[in-house]
Parts: sequence; structure tokens; C-alpha cells
Amino acid sequence: MCGITGTIFTKKLNHISRVDPYSIYKDLMDSGDVLTKQEIGKLYKFSIAYKSDINFIKYFESSDERETVDRIVKILKKKTKSLLKTDLENSKLYSIDSWINDRDKILDVIWFLDDELVNRYSFVKKFIKKDEQFSRNSLQFFKTLNSIINSINLLEMRGRDSLGLCFQFVLKQNKANLEWYKTSEIEKQYLSEIVDNKIVIHAIYRTFNRIGSLGENSGIILNEFRGDKTIINLINSGSFESISIIAHTRWASVGSVNQQNIHPLVNLKRSTNQIPTILSFVNGDIYNYKEIYQKMVWHDKVNYNINEEIDSIALSYLFSEKHTFSTLKQIREKLSTIVGSITGNLLSTENPSKVLIFKKGSQGMFLGKNTDRFYFASDAYGLIEDCNKVYNLDNNCFGLFDAEENESDLKIYGIDSSLYKKIKNKDYIEVTISSRDV
Repeated sequence: MCGITGTIFTKKLNHISRVDPYSIYKDLMDSGDVLTKQEIGKLYKFSIAYKSDINFIKYFESSDERETVDRIVKILKKKTKSLLKTDLENSKLYSIDSWINDRDKILDVIWFLDDELVNRYSFVKKFIKKDEQFSRNSLQFFKTLNSIINSINLLEMRGRDSLGLCFQFVLKQNKANLEWYKTSEIEKQYLSEIVDNKIVIHAIYRTFNRIGSLGENSGIILNEFRGDKTIINLINSGSFESISIIAHTRWASVGSVNQQNIHPLVNLKRSTNQIPTILSFVNGDIYNYKEIYQKMVWHDKVNYNINEEIDSIALSYLFSEKHTFSTLKQIREKLSTIVGSITGNLLSTENPSKVLIFKKGSQGMFLGKNTDRFYFASDAYGLIEDCNKVYNLDNNCFGLFDAEENESDLKIYGIDSSLYKKIKNKDYIEVTISSRDV
């Protein structure tokens, strides 16, 4: 099995999700030695809400707020020290019969505000140099990247032969961006293209290793990413409209474990205006990949990424013709030709700022949503750090993640049927485990 996780990052900041740690601290100071069920519930809701972008930004920017959150954790540990034992007698102190549930909530609050938040702060700090000016968008992005890295580290339990991390940057084609694009010689460094009024840049980082520990691959990838000054400067400049972020961890079922077999698998070695650049991330097997390869229409003077041994690259080949990613009819027709059990994602220069997500067969694909953005992952546990509700994508369906859809319902369509539905908030199922459990 392989693992996939991703999201689309935009610079929108949801100020409505801001919560106040200072009032929580005051309430804790004024409360008794034993926390009531109501107080535990309030603390739990606060710790979940505090995961949003605006709250992390406030936490990162203010040493006073960090100290306040630290005090909350210390007081909570002190008030519950004698209670955090697997002793059912504690239920008598709460006049309820669900002490185990409340105890788990307390442990989760401590975990969210201590381990999880502190580790996230440390992660982002590695990208922000001391005394260097940084934007809130930078904090927002690196916080989102931390979510993706934590998710892919967990998904390595599905396979860890290789790991790929991909960013698709979409910029407006204005005078400043166009001048930067040309003077920086972006086309020589990255798979990039000017499409209509957009500049589309793909930054891809890959590593493979048959042995090692969980999280080791992402550490290698992050070191490479941190050293890419062009991309780091682009992120810090905030001159982009959106960034699609997708990570993939692989268990080699077809093809060798090598650099060429790390997802994303790309149809081209060099971008061209003759056909779109397609990047695919796959979990599962395409049984008719040789047939797809043989039916390809190969264009002259196009520098294709030829590989007949890998089944997954057939997905990139399928969408290599123009207009195959721009209409629902074309997407449905292409996905219908695949024989196999497969889920996956596609990025295309033909329709930047959108991620195709699909499920055909029994492989897993889950969607998550919080106050800031949508996420997707091969397993629900890849989402629970940031999303306490998930949706299991319907079988034989596909949808287009859109940078503008972070605030609306995701639409999905049938691959072999005329199914159409909107996934609404009520359709998401609350998960019963937290990142602490995982």
C-alpha cells in the first residue's frame, strides 16, 4: 500500500476562529481543585479551536501568549495529577459515569497544547531565521506544511520505500512576477510553464530508502527543501495565489525502488505548450497500464518521461492530451478506462489551483475539513491532527479540489455513473481517536 496526503494552501486567514487563551487561564485560576464535566468540555473545545491558523499565528508572534498557554497546561496537569490514573473511583468526584471519557479529554487537551503545539512551533521556527522579517502568510504556510509532514510520517506505516513531496505554485502573470520568473531562470530549475494569465511552478523533492525508521525520509526531504532558497524566498514573498501540497509514501509493488519510481510521476521531463504537464500520485494498481502506454499518442519534439515498467505513470499518460483535465466529461472518460483498484490525485498545468481526487475500487481516500481548508489522505488517521471530522470518499467517484472551495461544499461525481452530490458539513463523521491515540 502507498500513502497520499495533501491540501491546497491559500493566504486567506479565518479571523472568526480566534479563541482567547487568557480567559481560559483566568477561568482555570478561579476554578476549584476538581474540574467539572462542563469545565473539561470547555477546555477540550478550546484546545481543538486553538489549532486554527490565526491562533497559531498569535501563539507564534506573542511570547506572552505562549507563556499563558504553558501556564494553562501546568495548571491542568496540577489539578488532574491525582486524577489521571486508571482508577474508576475518580468517577465519584464528577457525579457522572463517564470518567474514562473525561480523562481522555484531559489527556488530549494536554497533548494538543503541549506536545503537539510545541512541536509545531519548533518546526516552523526552523524556517524563520532569528531577527528576520517574516509574513503571517509564511507562518500560515509552514504550519500547514507541518500538518502534511506529520500526516505522511503516520502514513509511512503503509509503506516507506520512498517519499515524494510536491508543491504546485500558481502566480498571477503580472509585471513583477513575470520579471522574477525570467531573471530567476525558473524554467531551467523547475517544471514550470506560463499558462494563459498564470505562472505555474512545480517544486518536487524525492528520496528512497529500503530500510530506516519512520519519519527518516521526511527529514531528508525537509533538509533538501530548506536548502532551496528560490522556493523558500517565493513562499516568504507571498507573491503566489495558491500552493497545492501533496506528499506520497510508497511501498514498491510494481517497478524498482529508485529515483524514477517516486511519486509524483510526471509525463514530461520538460514542460511544453504542446501538451499539459501532468503529475500523478497513486495508491493501488493499474492492471491495464501496458495497454494505456501502447495507445498513447506520442508527439514529436516533446520530451516525454518514458517508463514502460511503472504502472502508476499510466495515469499521467492518460491525461497528457489537451483539454482532458478541463471538463468533467473528459475526466470521467479517462478514469473509466482504468482497470484496477486505485485511488489517486492529479495536478495539471491545464487547470492549475485544482487537484483531481478520485477513488476506483477498494483503496481508501478520506477527506477532512477544518475552519481553514480541506485536506485529503489515504487513511483517516492521516487527517486527525487537524480535522476532527472526516468523510470517506464514495467508491467510483472523483472530485476537483479547488483553491476557492475551501469555504464551500466539495462536489463529487460518479466515474461510471451520472452521480452528482455535494459533501456538506453534516456528511462528515466525527472521529473517535485523536493524534495522541495514534
